[in-house]
Amino acid sequence: MNKRTFQLISIIFIVVVGVMGIITYQKYTNYKSSKNEYATAKQAFDTANIHSTIKLLPTLRDKLSKMDAPEGIVFKTDPMGKPFIVHTNPTVEQAKKEWSDYWLEAEYYAEALKKESDDNFKLERVKTLIAIGRPFKDNEWPEGIESPDGMMYREIGTGGYDGDMKTNFAGLTSDAEYAEAQDDKVKNQAPSKEESLKFVKEHDKNNPDLAYNDFGVNSDSKGQFRLVKVSSKEWQEQGGTGSLGFLKVYGDGTVEDGTAEDMPEQ
Repeated sequence: MNKRTFQLISIIFIVVVGVMGIITYQKYTNYKSSKNEYATAKQAFDTANIHSTIKLLPTLRDKLSKMDAPEGIVFKTDPMGKPFIVHTNPTVEQAKKEWSDYWLEAEYYAEALKKESDDNFKLERVKTLIAIGRPFKDNEWPEGIESPDGMMYREIGTGGYDGDMKTNFAGLTSDAEYAEAQDDKVKNQAPSKEESLKFVKEHDKNNPDLAYNDFGVNSDSKGQFRLVKVSSKEWQEQGGTGSLGFLKVYGDGTVEDGTAEDMPEQ
């Protein structure tokens, strides 16, 4: 290869690199004005990024990789690494296709509440799952559900209700998927973790030496309570367990001494 040929090849290579960089940049940025092109543009960039020529453009690559998805869209990849988009405020059809696992869960609740044909109800469950990770917001859980055979009504705050709804309103299923759900319709309901921490700190006059660990919800004759273990930071620093005992915290802010025997069953 003579010098002239080498120079020509070098020039062509540089031009190709530049053109590829410009095309990649344009494709990837187009999604900002057209949501429908987002997945295609992102895939084009990821594919091009693997190519050695694009690695010669680190500044461009860094800039593109930090771009955010358009509002209302979340970017995900499937098991094969192929990019796709899901909408955070989906239509019924989008929910079925893009959030199929949430849609199945919504169908479960629709069946439990005799709303099998109500797609709007299912869609609201999907949207709520997307937003907060639970099918119902606090204080918006159904008052009760019928058993599958229609022979029994399970009221919120009972073990049967918790078993069907994956909650812990009765205080007996602390490992339930939605054990942290709260609803004012439940009588003598235990406080949330945040509320119980506030109550015990007030009880202990905000002692800076004390540390607290939540052990979940249980119930007794007075209603539900949250069990909190109290420890001394100073004692722990000296090599000990630091354990000072347990406190039972009730929904009205009452704090009483507890024991390890008050722990909820796992």
